Amino acid sequence: INYVMQSGGSSWLASGQFEVQLEEGDGSGTYYGSEEPIRTNNSNGLSVIIDADLDEGDGIVITRTTRLVIKDDMAYWMRWGITNQNSEWLKMGSLWKRFEGGFSQSQYEDGIIDNSELEKFTSRLQSQELTLNFLENALQLESEPLLGGSFRDFHTIQVRIDLNDDNTVNRNQVTLIISTTQSIKEGDYFDLLQQFILPQSESYWNQVSLDISLHSDSQSSFTDIHEKTSEDLETSHERHITEEVYTVHADNILSWNRLDIRVKTSTNPLYSPLPLAFICLSLIVVLFSTCLLLARGKDKKPLILETILIPLVAAAYWYAFPMESIGALMGGIGGIWMVTTIITPKRLGEDGMPDTSSMPEVPTISCPKCTTVNPVVS
Repeated sequence: INYVMQSGGSSWLASGQFEVQLEEGDGSGTYYGSEEPIRTNNSNGLSVIIDADLDEGDGIVITRTTRLVIKDDMAYWMRWGITNQNSEWLKMGSLWKRFEGGFSQSQYEDGIIDNSELEKFTSRLQSQELTLNFLENALQLESEPLLGGSFRDFHTIQVRIDLNDDNTVNRNQVTLIISTTQSIKEGDYFDLLQQFILPQSESYWNQVSLDISLHSDSQSSFTDIHEKTSEDLETSHERHITEEVYTVHADNILSWNRLDIRVKTSTNPLYSPLPLAFICLSLIVVLFSTCLLLARGKDKKPLILETILIPLVAAAYWYAFPMESIGALMGGIGGIWMVTTIITPKRLGEDGMPDTSSMPEVPTISCPKCTTVNPVVS
């Protein structure tokens, strides 16, 4: 290399010689060295995927799986560190010095993550202290807002690593999976998620996407959801017959100052999906049947046409309208049916007289004033 400061000025000349040995095969396209790679890079991406299920048994228990899909240079650093746990060439301040290691020289140098290395890494991450330290110091993520509680709140916790069918040291994504179970109190709000990205003195991430899917069972529901965020979230809340589903999506929350999602739960049958579906169906049947009985001897076509209002109740149920709103909607529809029944004229026969074909086979007497046919039942 010949470097010249300015035209006609002095120059520096440097040279170097490197020996490169090529082996058979296509290779990984990634350089594997003995020095710990850097984590800071403007292209690092992180996807946070949370799947949670609410079950009502002995109290309400939430089973939650948090997946951290780590990409680019951070993924390379993770892969390199798993196969170099506590190796002799690590610097004293390295996070990988906290792991046990103890592998053979060939395991350290082969650039392959084998099962023993993976098992040792995940078993060490079961430790509360090490998991907290790894999330905060390695990934710059705060554990409690991310996982929805502190470790003392969890009944169980399990940590796994998914290499996505690639056990070589490269930049392919790595998924860190943390599964927890936790009891929550009915009628109280619980924290589904808060802003979990720590302030970055260096650029660890350039994009953090978020996807949440929260499911209840047929006997529990989400009676209220509070969302306080710096920007608008893409959310949906649906009520199916066997569950309620609440989903959240955001492309990049890295720069958000505020992210707070809290959910209030209930096991009250009036709010739970399956009992509420049965209640709605029963009330619709009772209301319509009552109006049909009152419309005996009258033209029922207007009433039948108004059954097109029933899908409004189905839509309100599906899109998780509050029970009070659904009740008011059914009351309004029932009122419309009742008014229609009352104002509908009696059905006339071919002779222009009131049609008595639907009347019971009993003696009848006509009103001398309005000619209405009335049954004599005694």
